[in-house]
Amino acid sequence: MRMTAISICSRPVTRHLLIPADQGTLAMAGASWLFTRYIVDQFGDSLPGKLVQTPLTGTANVAAQTGQPFDQTVSRWALANWVSDLPGFAAPSELQYSSWHFRTTFGSLHGQDTANFAIPYPLVPTLSAGSAVNISGTLQSGSGEYVRAVQRAGGAAFTLHFSANGTTAISPAIVPRLIVLRIR
Repeated sequence: MRMTAISICSRPVTRHLLIPADQGTLAMAGASWLFTRYIVDQFGDSLPGKLVQTPLTGTANVAAQTGQPFDQTVSRWALANWVSDLPGFAAPSELQYSSWHFRTTFGSLHGQDTANFAIPYPLVPTLSAGSAVNISGTLQSGSGEYVRAVQRAGGAAFTLHFSANGTTAISPAIVPRLIVLRIR
């Protein structure tokens, strides 16, 4: 028996990439649409009207209209992108899309057109043993990193360390959020 966990890290943000002040790039527009689809699935079809009928904007508007802290909503959205309709995993309702079944859709597209859809699902987390997780790079505000840490049932515990250069602890002001979800 193995336990698999997925971790998503994201730094706290003041200006969120999902809610750009301008039209943003195609990728940003796509992420914004996907986030909107998620919050409509979670909070109801009337949410878009509420979002545009207020003087509030950005993250404050989303928090006010959903009644949830923005960081919580965006973290759940990030997890939902990976676990919603994940085979063999019963995702809690807050981690599901009700209007889309991405794995089914992408699997079908992959089966029809492998040239344009080379893999069955485009979100492929890094996979490693729990004690061997090692990620480096820059984590942009509002972004995330998906990692599957596979640990054998009854395996030894491990500790995650965040550092600026491999040895120096990072400032508490920029410590990323870490969400661990046990898959099985």
